[in-house]
Amino acid sequence: MDTTLHNLKYKTISILDKAYNLLYQLRLLVLILIATFIIAIEIYEHPNFLTDRSRIFFIEVSIYYAFFLIAALMFELAMRASIAKNQTIIILDARHNLSQKLSAANDWDEVVTRVLQYPSSIAPVMATSFLIYDPVLDVYRTERGWLDSDGENEILSVTMPRDSCCSADYRVMTPEIHMINCETVVKISNNKCLCYHMPLNYGDMPVGILNIITAQSRPLEAEQIQLLSNTAEDIAIGLNAAIQRREQQAIEIANAASNERLEIARDLHDTLGQNLGYLHFKLDQILTEGEKRRKQELHAELDRLRDLANESYELVRNTLVILHHSSEHRIIELFNAHAQIIAKRTGIIVSMNEEGLPRSIPPNNLKQLLFAFKESLYNIEKHSGASQAKVCLSWTNSHLKIRIWDDGCGFEVKDATNDGHYGLHIIDERIRSLGGTAKINSSPGQGTEVVLWLPLIVSDVEKIDMIGEL
Repeated sequence: MDTTLHNLKYKTISILDKAYNLLYQLRLLVLILIATFIIAIEIYEHPNFLTDRSRIFFIEVSIYYAFFLIAALMFELAMRASIAKNQTIIILDARHNLSQKLSAANDWDEVVTRVLQYPSSIAPVMATSFLIYDPVLDVYRTERGWLDSDGENEILSVTMPRDSCCSADYRVMTPEIHMINCETVVKISNNKCLCYHMPLNYGDMPVGILNIITAQSRPLEAEQIQLLSNTAEDIAIGLNAAIQRREQQAIEIANAASNERLEIARDLHDTLGQNLGYLHFKLDQILTEGEKRRKQELHAELDRLRDLANESYELVRNTLVILHHSSEHRIIELFNAHAQIIAKRTGIIVSMNEEGLPRSIPPNNLKQLLFAFKESLYNIEKHSGASQAKVCLSWTNSHLKIRIWDDGCGFEVKDATNDGHYGLHIIDERIRSLGGTAKINSSPGQGTEVVLWLPLIVSDVEKIDMIGEL
């Protein structure tokens, strides 16, 4: 709706501007006609002015002409002011709308697409292409090839020669829009169209070049070139801002990846490193004391070591799953895989339940959540003496709640927290790092319940799905 109103406003002002220009260009003819009309009237009123040498005739003609010259001068100034005003309105309106469109673009590709679409709102355009300036190599390289006026469909894929105006190493010597002889235009239009270079500079800094192929063989009008020239810097500003955002996003992604690697390395060191160290120690002990120990004790010890090796393998497997997280791996499946290892090792019956519609969770959040869950099951295994445990995942649009219950011996939560037992601080620390909460409910002889609450970040796609569900 805004675009339609803008185009209508632009066309209306353009028509008025053309009418003013036409009248302005014909002003001499208008002056001659008015002067002729005045003289004709005076001759009609004073037919014998030449023979009588009528003073009245010459006085009236002089007054008329003096008044007429003053009016003509005022008309000249008014017309120039009106034309300048209309052109200023068009330029300011175009710059405002262009800046809004570029700032509203979601990513770099959308910014480039809107830049390629822009010339078609000013003049009849057949195709556009965009070259971006590389400050390191001091060259222009092709960012987007020749596309139609919508900036979407590639018209012709050509190999641009090095000496072509559209070559990646072409340098623009002048900052003004100028017509060029482009080999690509010849291939596209059979030499029936014209091509313009539109340099995009942010101050003295080059940003890129917008190449424009007209939809006709007639050159662009002066007003169109002026409008494109006046908005070139706005395009450059928008592109420069998008480039900075893209570079900043690349830095943030690199930092996030680095932090992720450090986090994984720390987690692997804290868990896998300890497990492997313990395995190494026990195997050395068996080798040195194996002959002194009974066969049954050795089998039991080897079973524990095998379980520890399985746990280490599962840790590595879960880490890889998190790194390659996709919709194929649901959280309950990851939880259940670890729960079955505990069940097989201890004989504790672990049941899993899920309520609500599962949502996606960022890999780092999933990793922290999985470690908190494993720590909860580890506490059940080592300290509760339970025979069964239940795990329930409850999903809502805004959060995930996980309840982990066992029928074990229970304990005094206050005393255990103060003493730092059961790894409760580990669970609380990991969940709080995600903006969630961890709550422990327990009392001696009544079992234990761990409640983990985690806020969810809902994507735009999921918001649309939620609206559809309503």
